[in-house]
Amino acid sequence: MSAIYGSDALRRLRAQQEARIAAPECQPSLLEQVPPDAPMDDATLTVWNGARFVAYDRWLATAPIQRDDAPAKPEHPTEAGRIAIQELTP
Repeated sequence: MSAIYGSDALRRLRAQQEARIAAPECQPSLLEQVPPDAPMDDATLTVWNGARFVAYDRWLATAPIQRDDAPAKPEHPTEAGRIAIQELTP
């Protein structure tokens, strides 16, 4: 059994397929932004800093570290241990 589509639905489907092909969903590789003749320190492990490859040890010593502060801890009620249970009298 084959499905029957109207010409409008087929036109919309083809437009969607062309839009997916024209605009790729993934971003281009960051490696493509590094020039092939980029300067490099003489080291086994290097890190790209945006201008050159620097030795990992030197990069570790100079790289700024950014961290997010820990989320605030939820405050617990201070009276939690003193909850009084009242007896219901009939």
